[in-house]
Amino acid sequence: MLCVCGASCDGCTYRDSECNGGCEALQGRVFWTKHINAVVCPVYQCVVENGYKNCGSCAKLPCKTWFTLKDPELSDAAHQKSIDDRVAKLKSTQV
Repeated sequence: MLCVCGASCDGCTYRDSECNGGCEALQGRVFWTKHINAVVCPVYQCVVENGYKNCGSCAKLPCKTWFTLKDPELSDAAHQKSIDDRVAKLKSTQV
């Protein structure tokens, strides 16, 4: 399962506990948004508001939001790699 941001739910430790069904099923109301004082994931909200299936349809990919939503447990290099990997996944799924 691929989230709108290109993150893969496969193998995620939160998949069955806190994100049961992924961001689509939860309409962006994923567990970690409480850590940024939001109800809905800003990336998910943007995708829906712009009528996209995922971020891969956006010309601004990756946008500023992607860079600001850094997992504090990741180093800057690991965060950049995560972005690069997700962008590659999303671009490979575009038709």
